[in-house]
Amino acid sequence: IISCRKKNMADKSSERHLTDEFPVPVSEENLDRLLLLETLLEKAGHECYLVKPDGQLVYVNRAAAQSLGYTVDEMLRMEIENFDPNFGPIYAKHFEQLKQNDVPAFETVHITKDGQRIPKEIKAVYMCFKGQEYICGFGHDITYRKAFEEELLIQKRQFSLMACHFPGIVSRLDRDLHFTFSVRGYEPVTEFVPKEVIGRSLKEIIS
Repeated sequence: IISCRKKNMADKSSERHLTDEFPVPVSEENLDRLLLLETLLEKAGHECYLVKPDGQLVYVNRAAAQSLGYTVDEMLRMEIENFDPNFGPIYAKHFEQLKQNDVPAFETVHITKDGQRIPKEIKAVYMCFKGQEYICGFGHDITYRKAFEEELLIQKRQFSLMACHFPGIVSRLDRDLHFTFSVRGYEPVTEFVPKEVIGRSLKEIIS
């Protein structure tokens, strides 16, 4: 039996390890499993945060720290509210929600060390180990996705504006020939107004 505080001897850095959080005697085999888990979390590419009920970080991987411009040790002296302005102030409430139910992935914003705001998507789960409760969160940067969504929204608005000023029938259908957009033109020949066309098939409208 050995202490779970034992360091991975292959890693000579002073950074805190996942195994440091669990100061309970474990076997050599179980310690190896914890070290393997930490290696997987470091290699996976996704950010990982392990947080206590009071919001204190007890483990982050390098991906999480680097995404905000901090070292791992710097982040382990922080709480959620130090870099998440959305969920930091309501973390206690969010913790209870996660404790009671599975919560879908959610979007938030993280503030980097130099003050930049980075949109993130986080999937968080409640866990309890040796009587200690935690929230384990996995996150990734969604800057490019948000930029794409914003550009798509602008294009949709522009298309709608042009369509509203076009004198004829303007509609858009999906691959199954269901209407996804319509502004006018069907009232004289059908009983449908534009908003009632959406979701219906072309066959329904023209039959």
